Amino acid sequence: MSSEKHSHYKHLGRKLATQFLFQYDFSGAEFNPRDLELFLERVPLEGENPVGNDDRRIRRASKYAAKLVESIMERLDEIDSAIKGFLSEDWSWERIAAIDKAILRVATCEMLFFDDVPTLVSINEAVEIAKQFGAESSKAFVNGLLDALKNDTVRKD
Repeated sequence: MSSEKHSHYKHLGRKLATQFLFQYDFSGAEFNPRDLELFLERVPLEGENPVGNDDRRIRRASKYAAKLVESIMERLDEIDSAIKGFLSEDWSWERIAAIDKAILRVATCEMLFFDDVPTLVSINEAVEIAKQFGAESSKAFVNGLLDALKNDTVRKD
């Protein structure tokens, strides 16, 4: 399972959710579930067919991405507050790159609200996505913040 083609659908779903949240952050628009639906229909996965095709894994990835984004948008203030609680005095919320915010939101949502996803899996996935989409320093920043969150957090319902 080392190749992207055979990766788990949740990994692909996390990447799609991250990409949508990144786009959403830049748009400044109010969240609209239809925008998410259109995004998932049109975004091709790297080296693969468009998400809208009939591949079962891609459909499951899109469904998981939608579940993540909808959960994040329902609890955005709570998720952002949890993240902000672990920023050092040197870092303001505004200073965090939009892609890092998106990655942190996905992982924090899973860590707080998705009991079926082990916390360490959420952290490892976030670090992998940060390696792919973030700056050179993103993986260490994401890992450090999520590790602090892990050590201080109890899952919520």
